Amino acid sequence: MMRGERPLGGRPEGRPPVRRMQVVRFIQYILFRLFVALIRRLSFVKARRICGGIAKSLGRALVRNKRAHANLQRVFPDLSTREIKCLVSAMWEQLGQLTADYMHLDKIRIFTDDKPVDEKAHIHISSDGLFEVEGLEHLRLLGQGGPSLIFTGHFGSWEMVAVAAAQFGLRVSQVYRPASHPQIDHDIRAIQASFGAEMIHKGLRRRMI
Repeated sequence: MMRGERPLGGRPEGRPPVRRMQVVRFIQYILFRLFVALIRRLSFVKARRICGGIAKSLGRALVRNKRAHANLQRVFPDLSTREIKCLVSAMWEQLGQLTADYMHLDKIRIFTDDKPVDEKAHIHISSDGLFEVEGLEHLRLLGQGGPSLIFTGHFGSWEMVAVAAAQFGLRVSQVYRPASHPQIDHDIRAIQASFGAEMIHKGLRRRMI
């Protein structure tokens, strides 16, 4: 058999056995479920603080940490090494906090009955003081017209945009890219849909038209 040729009835070279992949995925899913259970037992504020701290520490050891430093140096050549280090550290912390956001999406209340929205207000602050929504006039316009497209960036706690819109009374659909782990992806989609948003696979974008 020539080098690189696939054996008859065998698996491609370099690909782990199916059973081993299944075991690894099972372990990954169990660890994920334990992590979710732990984070959901914590208060929202404490969960964000802990997840942010963990991500901030682990992020320094990842290969992408060096890539983030290099990209920032390329884009902002006037920044000092210390300033870039602070930016990258804040990035990892924010991503960790976003993880906590995901785990608590079904518990977050931005608009509540005990604090009704002023019809003329521009800004709304949640009753617990954790969230501030600026630009209520845009949400009102969206509610009066037909279907609309909203483009957002991955800045800060970006999932809160959809949560706020859904709790304001708008019908929300989100385009998402699935996670590589099927079971974990299913659980993440269930969490995201818990506040009333319809999740649309990026390969099925025509459903939004």
